[in-house]
Amino acid sequence: MDGTPVLARLISGIRVRLRVFEQENVSYRVDRQGGVHFVQDEEFTRNAQATIAGLGKERYANSLDRFESAMKAISKPVPDGKTGIRNVFEAAEGLFRLMFVKAPRLTVDQAAQLEPLLRKRYSADATASGAASKMLASFKDWIEACHFYRHEPGKPEIHQPPIELAIHLISVGAAFIRLLIELDGPEENPPA
Repeated sequence: MDGTPVLARLISGIRVRLRVFEQENVSYRVDRQGGVHFVQDEEFTRNAQATIAGLGKERYANSLDRFESAMKAISKPVPDGKTGIRNVFEAAEGLFRLMFVKAPRLTVDQAAQLEPLLRKRYSADATASGAASKMLASFKDWIEACHFYRHEPGKPEIHQPPIELAIHLISVGAAFIRLLIELDGPEENPPA
């Protein structure tokens, strides 16, 4: 038996799955081996790619690893939003701690260390300075939002966030990671 009928049935099955996914407008795709994977929208993908590109320096290897792990978790056939949120937070925290070596962790209080960097960067533009101040407040809110999924609720079942919330928290985290990359540098943040 040469396997041709089996192969033809597999290809036919993949085509049927693809058609059903397209017709039903679901967020899944079928890979070349017939595996089914959750897919986010194009903006989520572009955002993730831009963050991965920004984390390309050797200095950011740990944050890149955590961010890529977040992308793998959220892209599973059954997306793991909890792990995705945790890993994107760890990517941001790792980068933040590279910038502020004495910071024990990324918290709202520690994030206040970004204020002088933002103020200096936008000192010539009052409008940009005001917007940057609000952006820092948003970063602090994101830190607090992630903590709901970083700490265990003390229940036997795994508590997954709604997928749309996980995608939003991961997307916003990716944008904040890119902000941290922009602010990172010896001239911006001398060691204390």
